[in-house]
Amino acid sequence: MNDFGFLPKTLPGLALTKGYSHKKGDFYDPNHPTLGNSNIIGCDKNDGGKLLYNGEYGIPDWLYMKNLHTDLRMYYVKCSAGKVVSAIEWGSCHVK
Repeated sequence: MNDFGFLPKTLPGLALTKGYSHKKGDFYDPNHPTLGNSNIIGCDKNDGGKLLYNGEYGIPDWLYMKNLHTDLRMYYVKCSAGKVVSAIEWGSCHVK
């Protein structure tokens, strides 16, 4: 999994970590305000950085094909300093 950018220190507990689904066809863009997740509206600056969201929140389906096209870089996000950022640390992907 390290070859796909999962750092070993981020793996414990990841299977039970909730995240924010994105729409089919969304593409990860590190320069986009919502990282490419079109279900995310942004961060609520009046509520301590709560994520404003119009989609499904939950644990991804790790066993079956329901979340086959889920890009976890857009799934595991949070608000920090009024910006949408990754909720976990990613390494480099070495798979083409």
